[in-house]
Amino acid sequence: MTKDDAKAQIIRLWVDWLAARERTTLSQDMQVFYSHLRSRQPHTLSFRAAGDKWQTVKTWIQDRY
Repeated sequence: MTKDDAKAQIIRLWVDWLAARERTTLSQDMQVFYSHLRSRQPHTLSFRAAGDKWQTVKTWIQDRY
């Protein structure tokens, strides 16, 4: 999966996931969401990253706000 494809898919999943949950804090929500991706949708994290994928996903989500 390309990084651009992963970003688009992860952002779509984030919006859907967040809409279905009761909000806590953005930081906690992002951590739980990332754990969800790792355990239930690992294919979304198959993109190449120079560093930590958690940091990449967190940046994508934060840039959305």
